[in-house]
Amino acid sequence: MLAGVPVLFLHSSRLGYFLTSEWQVEGPINFLYHSAAGEIWTSVDLPEAERKDPDGNCCYVASIRRLCVDEAGSVFVAYQESDQFYGGAWSAKVDESFPENVNWAQVPVVPDNANCDVVAPSDFVPRSLLKKSRDGALFEVSAEWAVRIPGPIK
Repeated sequence: MLAGVPVLFLHSSRLGYFLTSEWQVEGPINFLYHSAAGEIWTSVDLPEAERKDPDGNCCYVASIRRLCVDEAGSVFVAYQESDQFYGGAWSAKVDESFPENVNWAQVPVVPDNANCDVVAPSDFVPRSLLKKSRDGALFEVSAEWAVRIPGPIK
């Protein structure tokens, strides 16, 4: 079961589906999920954003700003800079051990040729509204949420 409210959604024909969500009850917590075919979702461990004050509030995490993939087979997570956190990007190879064994490496920037965040948060809709959407294809991501893929319904 997916935790939190969906935030970013990305599909790569080669690497599968990626979804970030955020839990906001006692302070934000980020989650990253991967699915090869969009049916079974596996949680992926995320890299930690660097705190500006190591002794700062332990209950907050940096928000994920971008989610990207590239042709070389890597996924990228970029955090939003804030008063408490430095921005930064991390990369992990999507290989046969992914998503169970993920090795994140900090990178200076997300490559210009990377495919990033194709769906905005406003495109996530409760499944109760699935039959009422007429302005895009719908993709179910959990028992509670679907994502509206912009464009004509085929």
